[in-house]
Amino acid sequence: QSWPAKTSPAITVPAPTPFTGKKLLLVDKPDSTQTYFRIGNVGIARTNPDRVYLEVVNTLFGGRFTSMINTELRIKTGLTYGAGSGFDRRRQPGSFFISTYTRNATTAEAIDKTLEVLKQLHEKGVTEDQLKSAKAYIQGQFPLDLETASQLANLLTELEFYGVDEHEINDLYAKINAMTLADAQRVIKQYYPMDNLVFVLIGKKSEIGDAVKKYAPKMETIEITDPGFGANAPTASAAK
Repeated sequence: QSWPAKTSPAITVPAPTPFTGKKLLLVDKPDSTQTYFRIGNVGIARTNPDRVYLEVVNTLFGGRFTSMINTELRIKTGLTYGAGSGFDRRRQPGSFFISTYTRNATTAEAIDKTLEVLKQLHEKGVTEDQLKSAKAYIQGQFPLDLETASQLANLLTELEFYGVDEHEINDLYAKINAMTLADAQRVIKQYYPMDNLVFVLIGKKSEIGDAVKKYAPKMETIEITDPGFGANAPTASAAK
């Protein structure tokens, strides 16, 4: 017996609205010895015209082991074993995030260092040598993502899903090579938020709460066992 064909309803997902100002959510995990945190806001969609430029800049900022974020938080200060940043690119803009973890006692220090590196990115930008390094790194890594039939199938599926054509591949190196320092500075100012940031932390409130409340006008808290696991869960509370 065959099933009758039906038309699937059209689904429209509205674009998220970037948060304005500072917001802090602390998910209290009383037995935690470390704090895991993300800092960010709304980022870009998969088809954003600056996506290649952002890939280059983010490689330098938080996309590889020798990135600015990982160099400061791991290599120089030993505050974490790893830190990075990224853009979650979907049909609608996904998140821009900086993420890492550190010991309870160094939570505020790690967040301060993260914000300091973000500030330096805006004030100093990147150098010509850094730009060349990131370009070479991406161009060297890209072929490794197409070594197997499975990898190629995944890429073709992604291009089809997001409505991107073969120019995404064929023109990639040319777009990377054409990028200038002026392009880098423009996308830094346009896509890396400085004043509008959301902070999400999972950690032990009794040890880190007083130290982290300075990052936003108020600190929203929720227990890790609460339903919803978010700022709007039924038992969420706010503390100054």
